[in-house]
Amino acid sequence: MKIRALVQARTSSKRLPLKVLLPIGEYLLLEHIFLRLAQIKKNNLEVALAIPQGDEKLIRFSQEKGLTYYEGDEFDVLARFLHASSDLDDHDFVVRLTGDNPFLDYGSLAEILETLETIHADYIYPRGLPLGMGFEIIRVAALRAQKFYELEDHHKEHVTTFIKEKRHLFEIVPLGFGPLYHPEIDQIEEIPLRLTVDEEKDLEMARKLYTHFAALKNPLFRAQEVVELYRRYPHFFSVNRDVRQKSPREAERS
Repeated sequence: MKIRALVQARTSSKRLPLKVLLPIGEYLLLEHIFLRLAQIKKNNLEVALAIPQGDEKLIRFSQEKGLTYYEGDEFDVLARFLHASSDLDDHDFVVRLTGDNPFLDYGSLAEILETLETIHADYIYPRGLPLGMGFEIIRVAALRAQKFYELEDHHKEHVTTFIKEKRHLFEIVPLGFGPLYHPEIDQIEEIPLRLTVDEEKDLEMARKLYTHFAALKNPLFRAQEVVELYRRYPHFFSVNRDVRQKSPREAERS
């Protein structure tokens, strides 16, 4: 069984142009993701970028960093992922990560990957991680199955939206995982903690958070530490509190 982590990224975002190549501390946003993936010591985990065809800035970044990259349609990200996994078998898995989220909780991903062979599922995702620290795991067969249905634009743009909307067609396994999950009541604690980067205020928040933990000699901080910081100092996270998370339909081509 192979596992391929694909980081989807582009440089043409209208809300925050070139955001994936903007600095957060001493690293670019994309570099943070790959640094965190590098902490996962698993022999069958491959890591690559999934980028728009001809995105010269990301091609240059990939070549300079020695990263594998796959090119595909800018807005049909599902097609991009299908191309980037075309050499994998149906029973293999793709981990979907996005260039919006620099602070992947790599420890949670590593733990789930260790048990992946024992989980019978088409689609797996963690419940209980702050927004921007999570990930999705898709069986390649489920990724390919979407080709045989009539898809809307937002299904193609967001890769797993069709699977989530058509739950009866797929085996979906949400795993209670992370500091915001309370197993005794099987519920997720909702807190206004936003670590995804869509707008200028999000970038400011990401830089503030990284600076805080880097000063503590903990640049690879995890979700538990972020939530503990929030519980002690909720005002620390007020920078982007008024930024509204857009739905998949709203986010199309923005």
